[in-house]
This record gives sequence, C-alpha cells and structure tokens, in this order.
Amino acid sequence: LATFDTIIFADNSYLSLNLKDLWNNKEDIKIKSFEIANAQINLFINKDGKANYDIYMDPSNESDQTAPESESFKNIELESYKISNSDIRYSDLQSDVKIVISSLDHEGQGKFDLASFDFDTETQMDGISMILDGIPYLNNVKVDSKIKLYIDTKLEQIELKENFIQLNDFKINSEGDIQYGPEHVQLNLNFNSPQTEFKHVLSLIPAIYSKEFESLDTKGQFDFSGFAKGQLGPGDLIPSFNFELNISDGYFKYDGLSQSIDHLESKVLIKQNGNQLDAMTISIDPLSLNIGSEKTNGSLYLSHLMSNPSFKGKFTGALIFDEINDLIYYDGLDLKGDRLDFDLDFDGNYNSILREAYDQIQFNGTSSANNLNIQYLDYPMVQINQINTDFSPEVIYLNEMNILAGSSDFQGKGEVTNPLSFIIEGPKPNMILTANSKTLNIDEWYSSSTSETTKELTSENDFKENTELPINLNLDYKAQRVKAMDYAIDQFTTRATFYNDELKLQDVQGVHEGMNFKLNGELKNVMGYVNNQGALIGELIGNLGR
Repeated sequence: LATFDTIIFADNSYLSLNLKDLWNNKEDIKIKSFEIANAQINLFINKDGKANYDIYMDPSNESDQTAPESESFKNIELESYKISNSDIRYSDLQSDVKIVISSLDHEGQGKFDLASFDFDTETQMDGISMILDGIPYLNNVKVDSKIKLYIDTKLEQIELKENFIQLNDFKINSEGDIQYGPEHVQLNLNFNSPQTEFKHVLSLIPAIYSKEFESLDTKGQFDFSGFAKGQLGPGDLIPSFNFELNISDGYFKYDGLSQSIDHLESKVLIKQNGNQLDAMTISIDPLSLNIGSEKTNGSLYLSHLMSNPSFKGKFTGALIFDEINDLIYYDGLDLKGDRLDFDLDFDGNYNSILREAYDQIQFNGTSSANNLNIQYLDYPMVQINQINTDFSPEVIYLNEMNILAGSSDFQGKGEVTNPLSFIIEGPKPNMILTANSKTLNIDEWYSSSTSETTKELTSENDFKENTELPINLNLDYKAQRVKAMDYAIDQFTTRATFYNDELKLQDVQGVHEGMNFKLNGELKNVMGYVNNQGALIGELIGNLGR
C-alpha cells in the first residue's frame, strides 16, 4: 500500500444513537447499531509494527488508570452491526501476511454492554486470498460461515456454541473455548467436517472449482479432524495444532479431463507440537493414485519451513503422455506420445543445497521417456524417441538421447551438474553435451521466433534485460549438414560454451561451396538476437581455404 492510501471509503454508512446524548453534551454517546455498505478498506502494518488504523490519541496524553473496570464498556450499547458488499486489503510487513477479501457481507448481533452475552454472526465472501511468508494458503476461496459465541467479560472467556465455516464446498465445524488476557490468548479448539464425500475436498482446488466443478464426477470418502491448543500471542507465539485429512478410494473426472484419476489413497497430517511455526511438519503418506492406465505411489515429508525448509520423499510410477495432456495445461503446449517411467528418492534441506553440500543431500533415481511429441505454438515439433536419465545431487546423467526437432536430428549423451539449482536461487546449472546430427536446420527455428516488432538496444546495459536460458552450456557437436540463413554447411564441427547470454566458439569448422573455413571468437546478446531484440555483438576470427 502507498503511504497515503485511504484507510476506509464507503458509499453508505449508518449510525443509530440517541440524539439527546448530543444535545445534553453527555460524555456517554451510546451507539446502538451501525451499517457500512460498498466500502473499500485498506489495513496496513509496517515493518516496525505501526498500523495505519492506529490513529486514536488520548487528548490528555494519559490513560485513566483509576477508572473502575465496570466502566470500560460505558460508551458501547451496540446491539447490531452490518458490513455489506465491501472489499478489504490487509498487509502486515512485520509478519509477512497479506489478505485480500472481496465482496464481504457480514453482520453481528449481541448485547455488548452486558457483562456476559451471546454474540451471533453471519459472514459471506465471494473470495478470500491469503499469503503467508510468500506461500499462498488460500486463493480466491468462497466463504460462508455462521458463528454463535457466548462471551463472559468478567471471566475473559469466549465459548464456541454452534459454529461452522465453509470454504467453497468444504465445511468445517468447531467447538471449544478461548481464554483471553492482556498479553496472550489461550485456545482450546476442536475441528471436524460433517461431510464425507470426496467432491467437497476437491472444491478447494482453484482450477477445478472455478471452471469444472459443476461437471465433476466423483466417488470416494474422506474424513477431516483437528485441534488447536495453547497460547497465541505477540511475535511468533502460536498454539500447538494437529490437522488430519484421510482420503479413501478417491475418483474424479470432469468434462475437460479425458482420463479419470482414481484409486486415490492419501493421509495428510499437518501438526505443530511446540509454540513456534517453524516446528510445523507436513506429512503426505501415503499418496497413491492412478492417472489413466498407470499408477503412481509416493510420500512427502516437510519440516522447518520457516528457517531451513527440509524435505524427504519418494515417488515411483509411470505416465502416458496422451492421457495426461489435459492435466499439464500450458498455453500453446501440446504433449502426445508414449510414456514416462520414473523412480525418485530424495532427502535434504535448503541450506545444504545453497552450500552445495552434496554429502548431506540424497537425490537419487532414474527416468526414461519414449516416443514423446512436444508441440509449442508454431515452433517445429520435437519428437523424443528415446531419453534415459540417472539422478544424483551433483549431476543428472543423460545416458542416451535420440531426438528429432523439426527436420533436425540429435543423438548423443550428456550431464547436468548442480541440477538442484533449478529449484532455488543461485548459480545456473551447467549442461555438458556431446551430440551429433545428420541435419541441423536453424532456419525453421529462427523464423518461428521472429516477430513484427523489434526492440532497439541503446547501451550495453540493455543486454542484461534480455531473456536468458536457465542453464549454462558446454557443447561438443558435429553435423553432416547445417542449414542457416539459406546457406548450407557440410562437415560441421564445433566446441562452444554458452554462459550468461554470451557464446564462445572454439574451432568451428566446416565446408561451404567447396571452401573450408575455421572460426574462433565470441558473441553477446545471443538470445536477444534470436528473439529479434537487437543485434549480435562480438568478434569472430577465421580463415578460408580449399
């Protein structure tokens, strides 16, 4: 939020109070009810913990420490309130929490001037999104809830009576009590779901709920339960909690999915036995399902998510590309073909990856793909006839490759060092590749990547903004014939390195129209040139001869 964002704006607001309180200049102006409609509310807490809504100042610059406790609610005779069709944005930089609520309808009733009273609320939201520490926990989830509380201000206690909250189609009941004090809150809460149909769990998956939920065909059962017990207070003090979700014999299929997903068995356990969020663990064991005709088994365990995310798991199975094309949707991408077999086993943590302490990381396994066709936009089709890989923390071995990309063919082997850098911030992985071709047709790839507009580059700093490949490359390559810019080169060989959009060429040799040539040099802005964003810059030194 900007420094001067409006805290609250409302099209309509309403207050019910006794006008005699104003006429008689009484100190006690008692509000009976209020309503706000079509409001935009922006709440913000900076990194120092200062809130934009903390604007009240005591005119005497001192609080009345001698006032009797019974007068603490003397200005409140609120019986009801209502907020309708309003949006709320909450951003807490100190705790790294962001919450966005759209089209909130909320109303509450209670005798707030009494020492003990019932407090009833109803709430609906068209959508709520919540991000904690950069992780999205809720994404535009529809909310419906009814909460009935019994509040005892003398005992400083809240009892949950009849309560539910519904997230999309997933309903959760709660019971228990809350003891509140000046420094922390003591929670003793239990949760469960009255529903047992698998369909209600799937409603929490945004892509399915927003587009395909009405046509969703499901089978299977689930149960959900949990608790939160302990103190909630300043800083990172949170209660212990335990939430468990079990799914048995799950099945689902919808109109946009050609193959069903069935025989889903899973147990998800989220728990925290200390009083800090970093003590939270997430366990998914087992995770077993059939995607089309093939079965996948696995397990996943996560811990220390705040300080040093640690992970452990194992996944084995196979995928038929024709059957999963509907699941792996990316605009312009089409997958067809045979199968991918995989067997992965991993155990490690974030800090070990950053330090490249591979002796503390387990990342082993194999995969193989056969007869896979990849079509992206108007680029030539890539046909992977065969590719086999072995995994370790230090390197992924490409043992056998047989690929046809358009009219270009590639055979060879290679390795990718530091592969875990694909999933964390750090130095790029390096690929060492030895390959050969009968034909390399550069023209058909270059023509597919050009556009009608160009970007003029005015300084060397502009080159840093161009799209770069997510990997560095060391290449030893031979081709019987290369087609480039309407030229044909025979007996082509090269050794090249590609680092940070800079291509270095060593011993580039070939024959063109009976002339032998040899080149050495380097070129910058390679990807910018390929994407029609400026010219190549560099130096090439060569010679010609027969």
